[in-house]
Amino acid sequence: MFSNKGILMRKISFSQTLNQLTIFLKGMAVICLLYVINEYFWQKNTSFQNTSAVLWTMAILPIGGIIVSLMKRRSENQPLIDELYQTFEIDSIEAIKQLDKQLVEQLKLNKLFVSNKNQIVGTKDYLLLDFREGLFQLFPTKGLTKTQIAAKDSYYTLTLYYGELKKVIPFKKEQEAKELSKQLKKNYLKER
Repeated sequence: MFSNKGILMRKISFSQTLNQLTIFLKGMAVICLLYVINEYFWQKNTSFQNTSAVLWTMAILPIGGIIVSLMKRRSENQPLIDELYQTFEIDSIEAIKQLDKQLVEQLKLNKLFVSNKNQIVGTKDYLLLDFREGLFQLFPTKGLTKTQIAAKDSYYTLTLYYGELKKVIPFKKEQEAKELSKQLKKNYLKER
């Protein structure tokens, strides 16, 4: 069910893909530069066709680099990584990998509950919400003090309180919010 990348690392791997593409573009630039040095300075047998092909490639590489940097800035992975850093009080990608291993292990072996048509899973330490492909939220269960349901326009919200910090989960139906709130109270707030 789960690959070796886990859940969190699979979700933030787009940023890593862009890093690999950047390395590829840099490598291509070095190859083109070596080709120019070889053709013009050592072999001295250049043709117009070879020169124009290299010039077009050299012109395309910076454009590709700019596109990759724009995609990386607009990538939604960095806010996700920042939120994981803040929520779980960690400070490196290695800590996210460890968190990911622990999450996958708990999801396989120690589920406390599954609700909302298998979109929400609660374990001893984590609450994982995966509503749509590519979009998910992960919350710690440690430090959860209370929950509150509220109606907002055409949807409902369930607010999780962690002392002064609060996290809001949107729902389309009130019943979904109530179902999760009931599970949270039963499994994490029962002794409070």
